[in-house]
Amino acid sequence: MAPGLLGYVDPDMADFRQKTGRGKSAKGTGSQILARWTRGDRPALIFVGASLLLGGAGTAYPLLSWILFLLALSAIALVLSRHPWSRLPGVARSGLWLAGSFWLLVLAQAVPLPQGLWANLPGHAVAASVVQAAGLAPWRAWSLAPGRTLESLLDVLPSLAALLLLAVASSRRRISVLRLIVAVGAFNALLGVTQFGAGADTAPIFYGTTHRGVAVGLFVNRNHTAVFLMIAMLLAVLPGVVRLAGRDDGAAVQAARACLVGLMAVGVLATLSRSGVFMLPIALVGAFLLARTRQLRVRDLVLTGVGAAAVMTVLAQTPLAGVLRQRYVSAADDARLDYWANTWLAAREALPLGTGFGTFREVYQTVEPVNQVSPLVVNRAHNDFLEWLLVGGLPAAVLLVATIALAAYWIARARRDATDRLERRTPLAVALAGVLIAGSSLVDYPLHGMAMSMLAGALLGLLGRQSHSKVAPAGNAAPTVPPRWVRMGRIVLVALLALWASAVCWSEHWLRADRPDLAVRFQPLHARAWSAWSSALQTAGDPAAASQAARRALSLSPLDARALRVEGVSRLQTGDAQGAATLLSVGAQLGWRDGVTQLWLAEQGLAAGATGFAVQRLDALLRQRVAFDTVIAVLPPLIAQPEGRHALAEQLGYDPGWRATFFNTAARSRHYALGDLLALLGELRRGPKPPQPHETALVRAYLGKDGRFAEAREVWRASGGRGAIADPGFEEQENFTVATGPYVWQATGMSGVSVRPERASPPLSGRAAAISSSGVASGAVLVQTLALDPGMYRIGFSVLAREPRVARGIGLRLVCLDRAGAAVAALGAEGPQGALPLAWQAGADDLLSASARVAVPPDCAGQRLEITISAQDSGPYSLWIDDATVAALNGS
Repeated sequence: MAPGLLGYVDPDMADFRQKTGRGKSAKGTGSQILARWTRGDRPALIFVGASLLLGGAGTAYPLLSWILFLLALSAIALVLSRHPWSRLPGVARSGLWLAGSFWLLVLAQAVPLPQGLWANLPGHAVAASVVQAAGLAPWRAWSLAPGRTLESLLDVLPSLAALLLLAVASSRRRISVLRLIVAVGAFNALLGVTQFGAGADTAPIFYGTTHRGVAVGLFVNRNHTAVFLMIAMLLAVLPGVVRLAGRDDGAAVQAARACLVGLMAVGVLATLSRSGVFMLPIALVGAFLLARTRQLRVRDLVLTGVGAAAVMTVLAQTPLAGVLRQRYVSAADDARLDYWANTWLAAREALPLGTGFGTFREVYQTVEPVNQVSPLVVNRAHNDFLEWLLVGGLPAAVLLVATIALAAYWIARARRDATDRLERRTPLAVALAGVLIAGSSLVDYPLHGMAMSMLAGALLGLLGRQSHSKVAPAGNAAPTVPPRWVRMGRIVLVALLALWASAVCWSEHWLRADRPDLAVRFQPLHARAWSAWSSALQTAGDPAAASQAARRALSLSPLDARALRVEGVSRLQTGDAQGAATLLSVGAQLGWRDGVTQLWLAEQGLAAGATGFAVQRLDALLRQRVAFDTVIAVLPPLIAQPEGRHALAEQLGYDPGWRATFFNTAARSRHYALGDLLALLGELRRGPKPPQPHETALVRAYLGKDGRFAEAREVWRASGGRGAIADPGFEEQENFTVATGPYVWQATGMSGVSVRPERASPPLSGRAAAISSSGVASGAVLVQTLALDPGMYRIGFSVLAREPRVARGIGLRLVCLDRAGAAVAALGAEGPQGALPLAWQAGADDLLSASARVAVPPDCAGQRLEITISAQDSGPYSLWIDDATVAALNGS
């Protein structure tokens, strides 16, 4: 028997075809063309190249995934047809066993179970309440979303195909594949550096991504780009990968390797990936050790250390280093820490069996706290080990440990059996790459991308033992012909997987194209497609059809909040108010993401007096920007109720993004009593996030507009204001042109004058008010409205200018305001234009201080403090104002 594509063909049939004249054309028949294209290293190069070019696109491009799945299945079929089980390298057989074990686990998760057993499985309590409320069929699968679980059957195809292709490849063919990977790595680095330099708006991006303005290359995730580039660095220095003039050693080759490694290292830095930059030294040291051509000596280590230190010193002075430092400074606020805590909580509840592969998003939403909700949906745990434990439970953990153990075994075995430099160093490169992938998997999900999944399989395939003898071992001169049922089983399995891949990918494509009706036809187990279709039918005014589609979605995924809401609203539309209330109330357990459900729950909570419950739901809507203007307007009237104030203080204490907008809305509505607002601010002061003066600026602006200056002062102090003047050192306000009202610095916008807060020059410290003038303008340039009690005050400031004459041109005025905010009189005026008589005092380094005394009469409810400038004959000038003071004297 001779080998064929999926099994074996009879030689007699081949002779018959030849005698009947087939295959005589010059170009050859289709089968002969296929045979030529599947010889040598072409299959591996085609599959690896396509995976690297298309596999980084992510889940947003399902048709690209479909192409790669079909290529992977073709590659697997090709290898198995040409290499019987007995002739496959051990690492390839291990890969097939692991893939088969994973498939069995996935299929086990999709097996229906009786209701009594299913409902009592760990982690199924919420889903069981949905099933009971909706009256769904009693038999259900172990997985909470069996359709998406079955889609996971396809996840191992890229890695398995690459493993098999590389495991059976010769050394020469492996080097060809490695050169391709390194070439794509170099291209990614060049593209990434270009993307970083071009900025977020003009960067050449191949696939849509939220990571703009950084290096992503051919990926959509910068962390995946970083780990791919580091692995390519390790592969670039393996013997034989880089050859010049027929040689793979010598100074020129080492220089070329160094250039490739350096280019890709710069690409890693340009990703601004914290995990990538953190692991970059591992890749650089590993590349150095793998590239050495002689025995390692102490001098080499010293020189390498000195060189690395020099490079790091130079890089530390670049703007890029500053951006990276800022990234690490903000690491403590990374949402990943919350993702991990929530995922671990869900995993503990679902142990020992897990919730099913593909169920992470819906399960996560049931444990997601409202204070962590945002418009972005959490699709991954950003820790593959935790996510694997949640969805697969202990069986998946055992499979993961077995995979790691087998990989370690084959690395050690390949190292032991090595006969040349390439074979000795390849296992070390694979081990280092495994460390990088594992490290990245602790904070991200690199193996969920098809490109990285393929690369991981290819690395394991490099561990396959190669025969160095041209003579077949005794007793194995000819391959054993597998039984017919085995060959037919291969064909059927590949065909089924190909059909399943087509159904899954095309269904996802139509769903993303906003055609859920077509999506459910391609893949009837697609719960999200049924959910989207039910929502579309409800919008179209067909409650019966919407209910039918929603129930189908819930039968496939009982944690689908949208489908539950559609079923609840459909019951409401058909007159079943009690059934609708039951379903929508159960929806509260499915998280905070469905807007209509949260609105209904909030309305019911307010009607029932459950203000805290209602405010939580409104908070979730505001965090997702759902009906924002309508929802935010509901909150200010709640200030009048003690329960409402307490609920608002609790949610505002989490510092939601709508916090300042809430105070602005309250200010505009004016539907509050000052005492109630002050009580709310008091509760906030006792919470984890006390109020800040800038948050109540608009409230004070409206109070000042009404001449209620003393009340504005109360609000300012309740918001954290201290002393008699706001921001005396100009450290808090970001600008002087946006905010208005009492206790806020405001620039007057005088022509020819610029006033802004900036970091000051010595001897001043921190920030100060920088004033630049054309030299012609005169008058008030910076003002602040105050509400001083009657009494005597000392008012002053510090000024720094190149010429004392210019500094002494700065003046102060304190103007009394009436209830309408109009100027009545300049208090204590003795100088021109109502300026206060200033006493000047010289300090060190040209720093001058000025102060004056002024009395505030009882009939002056509000005052406007003005910093003035005068015209200068010498022309344009600049100076700094700092340390403005307003201090009461004589117990005032």
